[in-house]
Amino acid sequence: MVDQVLQIVADRFRNVIREGDLLCRQGGDEFVVLVPDAGQEQSCAAESCLPSGTRWLRPAPNA
Repeated sequence: MVDQVLQIVADRFRNVIREGDLLCRQGGDEFVVLVPDAGQEQSCAAESCLPSGTRWLRPAPNA
């Protein structure tokens, strides 16, 4: 049952991320989405598509 729930969550993420973004399962029920070459506007748009309760981490300003 747990594996099915994780698969559903992963499918939902895949439905909202762009081609070229990378979805990874970090462990347990934690997922990481790498969004390369995303500017501020694209980052905000991506953040609004993610499920509620999702923690959004941004790189340091000079990274």
